[in-house]
Amino acid sequence: MQLDLLPPELILKIFIHLDYRSLVLAREVCTLFCSLVDDHATLQYKIELACANMQDGPPSNLTAADRLSLLKRHQSAWNTLQWTSSQEVSMNTGRVWELYGGVLAQSRDPSNLSFRTLPSQLRGVEEQTWNITFEHTIIRDFAMDPSQDLLVFLEPPERIFMNPDVGVEIRTRIRLRSLSTGGCHPAGPDTGLLIHSTCTPEITRMSFSIMIHADYVAIHYMSNVESNPELEVWNWKTGESVMCVHGDRIRTASFLGEHYMLVGGWAPGASQCSLYVLDLHKVSGTHLLEETSYTCEFLFPQFDHWTSQLAFSIRADPAPSWQPDQAKSVPFHIASQSRLYVIITLVRTPERIFSYDLFVLSDTFLRLIAQLGHDEERRQFSWEEWGPHGTRLVPSLPHSSVWVCFVYGTKFATIFQSDGLPEHPSVIEIWDFNSVGIRKGHLAGEHSLEDEDNKQDKTWNVQWHKGDTSIVSDGAFVGDVRTRLPYRIVRRTLPSSTLEDGDDPEDSYHDLMCSEDNLILVDATRRQFRILSF
Repeated sequence: MQLDLLPPELILKIFIHLDYRSLVLAREVCTLFCSLVDDHATLQYKIELACANMQDGPPSNLTAADRLSLLKRHQSAWNTLQWTSSQEVSMNTGRVWELYGGVLAQSRDPSNLSFRTLPSQLRGVEEQTWNITFEHTIIRDFAMDPSQDLLVFLEPPERIFMNPDVGVEIRTRIRLRSLSTGGCHPAGPDTGLLIHSTCTPEITRMSFSIMIHADYVAIHYMSNVESNPELEVWNWKTGESVMCVHGDRIRTASFLGEHYMLVGGWAPGASQCSLYVLDLHKVSGTHLLEETSYTCEFLFPQFDHWTSQLAFSIRADPAPSWQPDQAKSVPFHIASQSRLYVIITLVRTPERIFSYDLFVLSDTFLRLIAQLGHDEERRQFSWEEWGPHGTRLVPSLPHSSVWVCFVYGTKFATIFQSDGLPEHPSVIEIWDFNSVGIRKGHLAGEHSLEDEDNKQDKTWNVQWHKGDTSIVSDGAFVGDVRTRLPYRIVRRTLPSSTLEDGDDPEDSYHDLMCSEDNLILVDATRRQFRILSF
């Protein structure tokens, strides 16, 4: 029986159950199928969600046609960097801050935090502000997950002096609180407390990186002492420690997929960086990283013999399984399937210092991990197996080491500063590595880098890269490093005339952060944020 002989109503009932790839293929079968897909709002919405790297939100009064219209407007605004509103917000006087899940948080003093939900006209997110004060408590650092109403903050570490052979025990209290009220989180342990302890030589300065992903809280402990950084992961709902790894190789970490940790570093004196993948379902206890039963290791290209590593960091937002608070009923939100990881490497040769940005999608890692045997461990993937076609390596673009939230989903945000001349204004660039959106843009005839008309647009432009190859050959690596992960660029200049109030020059903003609905310009000198909302 031929499917196209069925009544259109039955064909549509079948099409409703297809994924976007099957719908795109169905359009190519015949004129009837093409018209059915193109004229049905629910089917078009499913395709557009995939192209935008989004997924549908909870049920509401909005129809599929309403959501489709909002999604197209949301994507058009991002694709042309035409924000719907702009406002200035002053920085608080405190020393710690966070941007996550569409909430900007700052400390006002060591015991007080202020929060601001960033607005979106197109997704119907209203701005909200609130403050929480913790009496007789000093907040050393914090992280949050608005979707779980979770606030995690660290008190200053306590030094407990032991005998001379043991050294000093460093004990850190980690509090689990409600983001909305400041009280103990009802889903956590009764005490609302996690404790990390380690014995180490005397430390004059300690820093932390706190990460939240579903039921996991991970904290990377670093100090001015080069030896023995630690990474501990808890199930914050039960209060149990899932694993703790330590060792000189641990320089950075991030969650990957549903239950993996991506740990980056290098062995002392080594000329090659590595990314280790740890399975939280299999690794337990406390171990040196190199002695842990890690799942696999991804090797970087080889550095020159005279090169020494200075810094190594991973930036990715939000967590792999992050979803917004269902009570907010947003019509759509970022999908959980694909995340961009920006891996920043700082190295030194006898002649100079080099910094590189490596862009890689989570799919690149997870696809190779999925090919491993069930019991296969400690597999080593050479650079040639994953790097040349699955990444994009470039000399570092402008981004701050302080205002580090310049990645969201598959987007990377950067700002090129003006030289002060009116004819050379500052420029915002968004690099988007969403592969489905890139293919759609190509089919739609989107501009490429070689399009001279596109280059002459002084306000904004879209550039589509045809899988061209980036070549790094500046002397830090052994030989040339070639990579070709496709991406597209949206660019917009920031002349002072774009300011609504006309009082302050846009060129005073030297750093840029991004979230799902916002770009946040940062002026650390005047201590101001300018929030651009879509």
